[in-house]
Amino acid sequence: MFVRRVFAPLVMAALLLAAPATPVAAAPGPPPLHQGLLVSAQSPNLCLTGGAVGKVLATGVCDRANRFQNLFLTSTGILRVGLDCIQPDSTAEGARIRVAACNSQNGRQIWWFTAALQSRDRNGRCVTQNAVSADGKHGTVRLKACNGRPNQKWRSQALW
Repeated sequence: MFVRRVFAPLVMAALLLAAPATPVAAAPGPPPLHQGLLVSAQSPNLCLTGGAVGKVLATGVCDRANRFQNLFLTSTGILRVGLDCIQPDSTAEGARIRVAACNSQNGRQIWWFTAALQSRDRNGRCVTQNAVSADGKHGTVRLKACNGRPNQKWRSQALW
């Protein structure tokens, strides 16, 4: 009885304390989360705008009621518009960026968002407002070399 109550727990505690500690490598944190509008720093009235699968990403007049402007960046870096994802046609300079069906095996659907929206492969390409219409109501968006200019900077704005 004494052995079971007192001695056995002491032996187990000693064994656990004597076991070598396993070092744990520090893992990088996930990219910052975002949900809502991504507003252009170059044209503060324009927001990234998606659409149905296949639609080329563009900018349009910011409208909280436009569900295609409600973007969500997950903790794993997936940028979503509704149930779909955003991905460039390729990683080449000037590639179009489209709404696509989400595919967890597709690395082109992963993004880093700080002030810029950069493709995951870190090839130095960012979502870039390429041109704005004369009336200032819409613009084209392409994947271009990151340069830190206002046409590559986006501000996160919550819908609420």
